[in-house]
Amino acid sequence: MLNLPNNLDALAMRVQEDIVVFQANTDRLCYFHVCLPSAWDPLEKLNKSFKEIHDNIPGMHLDKVDSLKRAMLNNGPFQRFVWSVIFENRLNFHPSVPKKQFDIDNPIIFVKVERQITKGFPDKGLVLFLIRQHLIPFEDIKLPNLLKSLENMTPEQLSYKGLDTSIDNLLSYLKLKLDEGDL
Repeated sequence: MLNLPNNLDALAMRVQEDIVVFQANTDRLCYFHVCLPSAWDPLEKLNKSFKEIHDNIPGMHLDKVDSLKRAMLNNGPFQRFVWSVIFENRLNFHPSVPKKQFDIDNPIIFVKVERQITKGFPDKGLVLFLIRQHLIPFEDIKLPNLLKSLENMTPEQLSYKGLDTSIDNLLSYLKLKLDEGDL
């Protein structure tokens, strides 16, 4: 494991973003300060390669991992957004905490958006990941966009996001709300 200054933990306690550091020369996740994981256990990812960390994510082009790692280290910073539909008002989705499924009789819907920023430090051989979670309440969701995105997901993507068992009821509910003109 990389020996990082003790004050990095102190700094991590003062920012809203979760912090992950990837050591490029050993191809390992070497440090994290994560309070709000999204369906992953940070301890399981420590000392794993970039490919090992991302191998279960549908649509991740693992054949391009080497060029992606080079770009993150030598270019950027880069910003990307990842989203999920969730059915409760919380940000921590550690896999040890059961995730609620959609309940058509008590429809609670949020879109959880994860902003990820990567910044490479080639002289140190490190890539810094900053991760911040946001919740968009149902009344602020652009319903036609959400509906189209969900309808275009593959079964693997739906399963990865934990939507495979509730997708039919969720789509029916969203279509009903759209037809009612509520949003």
